[in-house]
Amino acid sequence: MNKILKIYCTSIYYFLLVVRASIIDTKSLLQCDAFIETASKWSTISEDSFEKAHIIIKRCASSRKRGNTKKYDGTVILPTTNFPLFVKREERISTDEHIEKEANFKDLYNWQRENIKGPEYVLHDGPPYANGPAHLGHAINKILKDIFNRQNLLKGHKVHYKPGWDCHGLPIELKALSDVEANSINISALDVRNKAKNFAISAIERQKSVFKTWGILADWDKGCYYTFDKEYVQNQIKLFYALYEKKLIYRDLKPVHWSPSSRTALAEAELEYVENHISRAITVRFRIDSNSISEFFEFPDNSNLYALIWTTTPWTIPANKAISYSENLSYSIVKIDNSSDVYLIASDLISSFNNLTEKSAEVLKTIPGKNLSNLKYEHPFEKDIVYPFIAGSHVSSSKGTGLVHCAPAHGPEDFVLGIKYKLSTDCIVDELGRYTKEAGKNLEGLDVLNSGNAYVLKALEDDILSIQSFKHSYPYDWRTKKPTILRASEQWFINTASLKNEAFECLKNVSISTEINSRRLSSLLEERPFWCISRQRVWGVPIPVLYNKESNIPMIDQNLIDHYCYLIGEYGTDFWWKLPVKELLPGKLSSDSENIRKSEDILDIWFDSGISWFNALEGDKIADLYLEGNDQCTGWFQSSLLMSVALRKSAPFKNVFVHGFVVDDKGHKMSKSLGNVIDPQDIIRGKGKEPALGIDVMRWWVASHAAFDAQIPVTQTSVKNSRDTVQRLRHCLRFILGNLKGFKLEYTSTNFRILDKYILHRIYSFHDEIQKQYNSMYLNRVCATIINFVTNDISAVYLHATKDRMYCDAEYSEERLSCQTVYFHVLEFLLRAIAPIVPHLVEECYMHHPVFAKNSTYFRSPKMNPLEEWNNSEIMNVVQVFLKLKEEICRANKKPNELSVTVKLSNPIIEAIKAYRYEELLEILQVAELKVESECSADFEIVDFRNTTHRACERCWKFICGDNEEICSRCSDVINKKAELAG
Repeated sequence: MNKILKIYCTSIYYFLLVVRASIIDTKSLLQCDAFIETASKWSTISEDSFEKAHIIIKRCASSRKRGNTKKYDGTVILPTTNFPLFVKREERISTDEHIEKEANFKDLYNWQRENIKGPEYVLHDGPPYANGPAHLGHAINKILKDIFNRQNLLKGHKVHYKPGWDCHGLPIELKALSDVEANSINISALDVRNKAKNFAISAIERQKSVFKTWGILADWDKGCYYTFDKEYVQNQIKLFYALYEKKLIYRDLKPVHWSPSSRTALAEAELEYVENHISRAITVRFRIDSNSISEFFEFPDNSNLYALIWTTTPWTIPANKAISYSENLSYSIVKIDNSSDVYLIASDLISSFNNLTEKSAEVLKTIPGKNLSNLKYEHPFEKDIVYPFIAGSHVSSSKGTGLVHCAPAHGPEDFVLGIKYKLSTDCIVDELGRYTKEAGKNLEGLDVLNSGNAYVLKALEDDILSIQSFKHSYPYDWRTKKPTILRASEQWFINTASLKNEAFECLKNVSISTEINSRRLSSLLEERPFWCISRQRVWGVPIPVLYNKESNIPMIDQNLIDHYCYLIGEYGTDFWWKLPVKELLPGKLSSDSENIRKSEDILDIWFDSGISWFNALEGDKIADLYLEGNDQCTGWFQSSLLMSVALRKSAPFKNVFVHGFVVDDKGHKMSKSLGNVIDPQDIIRGKGKEPALGIDVMRWWVASHAAFDAQIPVTQTSVKNSRDTVQRLRHCLRFILGNLKGFKLEYTSTNFRILDKYILHRIYSFHDEIQKQYNSMYLNRVCATIINFVTNDISAVYLHATKDRMYCDAEYSEERLSCQTVYFHVLEFLLRAIAPIVPHLVEECYMHHPVFAKNSTYFRSPKMNPLEEWNNSEIMNVVQVFLKLKEEICRANKKPNELSVTVKLSNPIIEAIKAYRYEELLEILQVAELKVESECSADFEIVDFRNTTHRACERCWKFICGDNEEICSRCSDVINKKAELAG
């Protein structure tokens, strides 16, 4: 029903616009304006319909007959402004560009850095990847940042904001090499770096050109940072050494997440867990060596004893070095069905084993876990080698068999046990995820996740008791979207465990937008024992370490670091690949270059961006705000925090705003594979039959939908609603501007009516509420509060009620000037509220402001704050009672302006209104007459309403004239005084 009503009101709205263009007499004009105001609140105003209505209005206006004008028509002061009611679709983009030029958006950032004297507001820009065109995610992120920057600028803060780009990393390298056969295998490292750099530069320029058009406040020409700049790389190498000196960086052999598809180690932040991954899970038997079986074990003499193992990674069995058990569990020797052999399994897991394998296990004997310590078993691929049983704290009875196969090179718990029990950690899998020759002749070269895994299953088929497809969460490379493996390799690590406590202490002083994200960031830190910072690629910052070829001992000291920084200045950031080892060594050290090799690894890009605060904030500033998507809890928020805590004992931010991702109308994340990606420029500039909506519609859509960490739906309805809202704001601004014609600041009045005081109070409370919501970063609430204020307080109440004063009072009368004064303040604080969100609309409005110089711009102009004397809750209470009374009257009669109303009022209200004139109360109620009989217990009680006996004034059309009067005394005085001045 609501939808039908809105469509109906829309039709009425456009019809009234057409009618208004043909109206000659003032009465009809005033009535039509009232109806238009009501219809506009309920209608779904579209730009297309506005254009069509505008064309019809022009035709109607041009067809007026001069001779039909009534004698009082020219005495009425109607709104006049050149500020357009709407912008034609074909002029939308050119209008935005014109505003940007006239308001000098380009130089605003540098202007405020030079001219604003208030405290500094620092928003540190998390660098987006330079790997493709600007998308809706960029729009949300950059526009949100700009809204907060502009809001703080309006508060008198000097904004510090340096946009940046993350220029290194595999996404860029892969895209740069997409046209090269066999990826980068057949081209040199320098060629790879050259292609990647050129691709990044091109992507940066494309993104930057779009960001500029969104009205983002920044010095785009000289005020950006790039992680591939010489100075940035020099600082990064210096900070690497500073962490090394603090013993926070070290090199070690550990199992790390490895991406065969990217051929590099990955950090936890670079993983994407796929919940429906399918693994081949097997229950397999390992034969226990009979010589290790003690008196604790009793089973039939003609039987073999096997350990039952359950694993989802059969490909790791060739790397097996032990079987782990728990000293806290009991184990049973069981006979399975009619087999002559017996099996060892955790007692608590016999039932689940029976269900999984559909077999029946009969318990022959139960043994404490500690009695397994001396057992040994035959390796399933090397029958002549026996390996030990070892106790492991990670073994539990939650699933499996209570016996876990241990491959130290392919699991974190296994690796720890390997160190404890001195097991071999040799890795038999290469960088491409294939078995090496050490795995055996039959396995060499096979892909461990595919053909290698299949071979292992085939080789073990006689010992496999069950095999299932097991659905579970599994880590994938977030870039290539392919599975990873755990693989031991020598890498560089940051010891995050030693930073945790200090990081947690620092987070206590940080405000994070939601409690969920606060807990999430803390839990991720808690779970992170180390951070692998080395990558086996070439497009990045080199790990600045040399090695002795014989001992493999790293060489790193201050002298070397200083020399590398000098070489960067001389040869650029390719120096590590351009120069031979001899030239990387300063002075006498170069004579020993034949015994030295250089690192072939680069630093993790999260290390790159994690020290961006050092470069963008000049090393010592703490950002007031970090604002990024919720994926950065595992990424940039965390790496920035760890780096800052490690290097300067503090968090790099005071506040963290976490926003959600864009989703389509079905709740699906934007993805090229799903074909649901929407280019923000298509919304702004139009595409096909879809009209250009302009930048401010995009900005309003972002602000009104960007609740903390929530998904942000982009649908036709949500975008059109934003368009209609911006148009409604334009409608309101235009009406106010038109009524400010002739007003000057020296005409400001303080002789306010009760309704004027009420709106000044509402301005005071509105401004206070908006500022609190901005400070709390609730932008969706900001938008809702603005619309409520414009629709319910300004349009429906004040602008509607004061049309008589504005149209029919003498131009410079005290009553009209007091009204214009309030209009001026309404405009001032409405612009203040919406300016951070829709700066183009605000600057366009300011260009047409009749009070200020034509060459002034809103963001460069001084701002005022509401006066404390406006804060008047008593006035608010009284007026709200009369507004409720007005609602009751309007609900009962469709023509309240012709009514004589009799009411009872409460004693406090009666006392309060004694200070105000009768006309002031009529202005609120919009009735012809008001009679107050006596007091009542409620705020008010309607006793009677009937048609007034007065006639309508033929100039103002208020029902206040006697039988023999053509116009009322007020209108007569206005006309006479005007005639006297003219004479």
